Amino acid sequence: MPFESRLNPHVDQARAHAKKSARQMGMFDEEYSEWPQRWSEEKFDQADFPLFIALTHPDADACELELVTDWHVALWFVDDLFLPLYRRDHEQESAAAQVERLMLFLPLDGLPRPLIPVNPVERAFAGLWTGTAATMSPLWRDRFVSSVRRFLDGVLWELEHVDHALTDLIEYLGARRDFGGLQFTAVLMEHAMGELRPHVLRRGTS
Repeated sequence: MPFESRLNPHVDQARAHAKKSARQMGMFDEEYSEWPQRWSEEKFDQADFPLFIALTHPDADACELELVTDWHVALWFVDDLFLPLYRRDHEQESAAAQVERLMLFLPLDGLPRPLIPVNPVERAFAGLWTGTAATMSPLWRDRFVSSVRRFLDGVLWELEHVDHALTDLIEYLGARRDFGGLQFTAVLMEHAMGELRPHVLRRGTS
């Protein structure tokens, strides 16, 4: 790389916060740690999710670093374990219904809804969205919510195809590229750096 990577000085604070938050959300509960044994506290420490955020957001203040880390942890939990749990019992329809319910916790007006979260991801979305949306323009909120929906749809697509032989590797790689978390990461990064202006967004999609 033509530059030296920089590490956010608040990384240790973000590590402590992320682990405490994940524990409070219930991500280390027994039902999630048993299969496929990725989300024990030990595995969480080894993954060191906050390090990734601290490297991609070297200038964010401590509060912003914690917020961005919490969002990424929530979606990594979805991708690694939460929705794949439905595959264990071949409950594709239940997984799709769960995605629809998750989106109810991300209303475009950014206001809390009278919904009671019943699992770690719902608790994370409910706790994070109101504060995150407060600084966003309506267009920005729409892009953010759309990026989360696209990511969740990608996880559903993979659940549907993972147990079937894929004859076209290019199709699979294209789907992974289309549904991956890159769009979400880019939109969330604006929360730390400032919203992109409309003319910049038009250039990026033209």
